[in-house]
Amino acid sequence: MKRNSKLKIITSIIILLLSNNIWSIKKNDEAPSILLKMYDGKTFNLRSHMKSMKSNDFTAFAFFSVTCKPCKKELPELQKLFDEYSDKGFKVFAISLDNPADNSPEQVKEFLESINVSFPLMLDTYKKAGKAYGIVKPNGEAVLPGLFVIDSNRKIVIEHIGYSEKTIQEIKDLVSKN
Repeated sequence: MKRNSKLKIITSIIILLLSNNIWSIKKNDEAPSILLKMYDGKTFNLRSHMKSMKSNDFTAFAFFSVTCKPCKKELPELQKLFDEYSDKGFKVFAISLDNPADNSPEQVKEFLESINVSFPLMLDTYKKAGKAYGIVKPNGEAVLPGLFVIDSNRKIVIEHIGYSEKTIQEIKDLVSKN
């Protein structure tokens, strides 16, 4: 077999693996770093956030887009949990994967307000966090909603793609133990 043929086969296998999200983030993995601009202009840094977490604290990252219908169900449910358990160390961050050319940060914020969501908003304009968490495929397509809950050791304790009442209940069961 010629060297070019072997290289083409290896390249095809790698592309196939990447396109199927074989290397996406799963439960018990370490959460990938996040360094994103927040709607209020500040910068969110996961490393800094981890320093502020106590041993039984949990943080949820909810990847969404204003055009995602299941996100419109999930985000308000997360708001209810945030309202009930934020004083017990449960934090939630919405991570918008919206393209600013289609939906400006102001439009994204208005969308969240229209569904009564007030927890902090991050803007993943370049989809770096979305790619790191396996929400954004190599072709740029996002699979939403994407939900990741991490503990104070930066371990992913809950991960789910798509909306599920069962996942919301799982989060409630987890954070209500504190």
